[in-house]
Amino acid sequence: MQWLAEYYRRRGVIVSGSDSALGGHSAENVEGADLVIYTSAIAEDNVELVAAKARGIPVMSRAEALGRISEEFGTVIAVAGTHGKTTVTGMVASALQNYSPAVHIGGSIEGARGGVEGDILVAEACEYKSNFLHIRSDISVVLNVELDHTDYYKSYSSLVTSFARFAMRAQTVIIPDEYVTVLRPQPLGRQITVGTHGDYALIDFAPDRRGSSISVKTPNGILRARLNVLGRHNATNAVFAVAAAMEYGADNDEIVRGLNAFAGVDRRLQFVG
Repeated sequence: MQWLAEYYRRRGVIVSGSDSALGGHSAENVEGADLVIYTSAIAEDNVELVAAKARGIPVMSRAEALGRISEEFGTVIAVAGTHGKTTVTGMVASALQNYSPAVHIGGSIEGARGGVEGDILVAEACEYKSNFLHIRSDISVVLNVELDHTDYYKSYSSLVTSFARFAMRAQTVIIPDEYVTVLRPQPLGRQITVGTHGDYALIDFAPDRRGSSISVKTPNGILRARLNVLGRHNATNAVFAVAAAMEYGADNDEIVRGLNAFAGVDRRLQFVG
């Protein structure tokens, strides 16, 4: 929501907003609005949403707004998954830093949110209420699929169906090799796999107190990089980021520099002393 506010602000739109933890919600907050954008986290009986509809003010979910905005970018890379999507979004953005991407991310990196300007949009794509089906994506990444948001998804199969629909909308889809038979996506273009038997694979992982050194098998040979984030899970995250950046067109040196510069998402295994 903060990213959307900044995006519209940069384009001369007068933006206001409210938060349940910062002053609360009130029907008065929508007075004079031409459009009300709401997060899927609020209920249908939210006082501001009800007031906007009663007054005939157009309303749009955050996901719908992001979907419309995504149409304005030359290339969109969307990252989805039950776990890791914020981190991988940040890694991809860092790997593509030479291309100055806009970055829609559900967290902050060294206290900063992603930028809103650029020809490329690297976006975190949330599966809640199938919101990621609104975004236009050229390269879609699926990290993993585990049952979550059970207020919306009543079974694992319904979640898989939603992820498969997300995957098949892109020109290129990047998925774990173990999920090929689970998702059975039929992308518009290419299917790239990550994993032991995939197009991209983590073949060496050497951890230390501040991160790790990794080697990644890619279609362009072995890529070796230094990560300044902890854990094997982040080494795996990095493989997906390598795949997305390389499929976009970044070269090894650009990707290695970007991964080395990535300091991690705030509050995720963050080193504080």
